[in-house]
Amino acid sequence: TELYRRVLGDRLPPDARAHSTVGEARRFPLGIASEGVEDVVRDPLYIDEVAGSITCLSDVPQHSVMHILQGRESRLLNVVNIAVADLIALSADANVEHPVALVFDCMSRDKALGDCLPEEFERLRRDLRADFHDCEIGGALGLGEIGCDGSRRPELHNKSLSLGLFYA
Repeated sequence: TELYRRVLGDRLPPDARAHSTVGEARRFPLGIASEGVEDVVRDPLYIDEVAGSITCLSDVPQHSVMHILQGRESRLLNVVNIAVADLIALSADANVEHPVALVFDCMSRDKALGDCLPEEFERLRRDLRADFHDCEIGGALGLGEIGCDGSRRPELHNKSLSLGLFYA
């Protein structure tokens, strides 16, 4: 906790104290470095300065190389464009009829996006319907998404957006 507070300085709000929820500190999640892949993000939930610990929603393996991250609204919103472009590319050879998009958005993105969260949903709607005109869209907000590439154990990811397309 001492290093976390020292690195963030004034950006870490005073409400992040012993046995407290971290509030605005969720704008500064921890990234677990893994070779050859993106960091696995862990949102801090509680800071206990007495014990010198930060509690996260999911485990952090011992001896992990960690980064303190900061998501910028514009970069988080660009994830929508990337996800929709990937979805379009994956379905390019398919005859997509009656598409239904399923969106899972991590609730911790709302803290990072702030007032831009409605813009994220509007971008999703606009971009999906640009290529899939009659696309229905549904989904859920969650505390994170579970992901696995098949070569490691499943991980819980925070600050994530997952998008799938079902069609006839």
